[in-house]
Amino acid sequence: MNPAATPQGVAARGPQQPARMSAFLRERWAWLALAAILAVAAALRLVDLGTRPANLTADELDDLQNAYRVLAGTADGFFGLDWNQAPNLNVYLKAASVEVFGDAVAGARMYGVVLSLASLALFYPLARRRLAPLPSLLALFLLATSLWFLHFSRTPWVAMSAVLASVLTAYLLDLALAKGDPRLFALLGAAVAFGAYGYFAGRTLAPTVAVCFVVAVLLREALRPGSGQTGALTLLRGFALSGVVALLLVAPQLKTQLERWDYANTRPRTISIFSVEGEYLGDESKAEIILHQTQRMLRGFLLLDSAVVNRGLWARHHPKDWAFLDRTTGVLYWIGLGAGVYYWRRYAYWWPFLLVPLFITQVFSIGTPDGSRGLIAAPFMFLFVGLGIETLLSLARGVRWRRAAAAGAVALALAIGVFNVDRYFDWVQEPAALKARAPSVDVAEFVYWREAARERAERGRLLSFEAWLRYRESVLGPPGQP
Repeated sequence: MNPAATPQGVAARGPQQPARMSAFLRERWAWLALAAILAVAAALRLVDLGTRPANLTADELDDLQNAYRVLAGTADGFFGLDWNQAPNLNVYLKAASVEVFGDAVAGARMYGVVLSLASLALFYPLARRRLAPLPSLLALFLLATSLWFLHFSRTPWVAMSAVLASVLTAYLLDLALAKGDPRLFALLGAAVAFGAYGYFAGRTLAPTVAVCFVVAVLLREALRPGSGQTGALTLLRGFALSGVVALLLVAPQLKTQLERWDYANTRPRTISIFSVEGEYLGDESKAEIILHQTQRMLRGFLLLDSAVVNRGLWARHHPKDWAFLDRTTGVLYWIGLGAGVYYWRRYAYWWPFLLVPLFITQVFSIGTPDGSRGLIAAPFMFLFVGLGIETLLSLARGVRWRRAAAAGAVALALAIGVFNVDRYFDWVQEPAALKARAPSVDVAEFVYWREAARERAERGRLLSFEAWLRYRESVLGPPGQP
């Protein structure tokens, strides 16, 4: 007789089957919600992409010129250096994006769109490693609609490559530590190498993973669940494999860096706090500068102090009197940081990915807190936002209250998202925001700039902004002339 047909069998199966079905439905709805959020994120990044912002900065145009040189066959090799003394990988990927989407303004900006959407798609499985479905989805939605993140998603600037590398690295690290599979550690090394080939903030992933190794040793992580193999030696094998893979993949680029050492370090020296002669913001000694730079980093990215953020190039990155997060999201973030400290063991690996890149990119460079260099930390700030949401939802007791809390959290996230998106599209049209992006080329004049830039790319040269102004005057007449 089939045991399931007996009363005892029915009784044994009954409570389990609805539980399995309920879990299946929750996961199914979560994936449908994920698809909807990504669709909304794509729409927000594509709407008016060719007209907002209404100009392109000189840095964005320089990146695009390097892509033109790749397409013309006059660029340095794949392991060469671009105009910013950064590895050419971003240039080649951007050239591929221009080839696919075209070299109009919208096509030039599609590289950032694609990288941001890939980062968002990876953010959800990363969040689900530690958070429930609803907080993970709401954190994803808030990240997708964050004014700061949305802005960089719609520009041709290459900072988004470091974001994608950081999310991928964190996800693979979590999986590798949970499963102990050498293949995952090898992929982890590849992700670190990908970060080193992109925007310079991605180079901080190597020391970040090194800190995570120390954390794993201190937590006595077991790489093979159930095997009883704990301790530094087992962990060392996995992380050593990651390091070897990363080094092998980066070796060709490292060879270029060493051969062209002075040129490769031009920009790092230019923005380095150690290159400052005399005072820096009232400080003279390097110890004082580093101390106060650390304070500014903490105030800008942890305390969300708009007073310290609104300096330098702030108007390029967000509106005046606006921190990296809006105030309501900031409260959720602070709750999440508190919960992250209280439940430190569960969220131990989030902290290195948040703090190590920020410390390196913000403390040791001038003009900080800087939203472009700090963008690599954005996903991890929103992981703590998700933790803040989960912490608040956990306070609800009883089915009715839990449902009400969930509905309230969804409504609040939608309101925050609408507020951020509305503010973004208003802000990028403001004269002050456009002026802060100078020197720049207006979207209406981009076709003329492109013609001159492509002609020079055929000869392996770059169009300087001064040369563009002369060309513009020869074609369109003096500035201000109709």
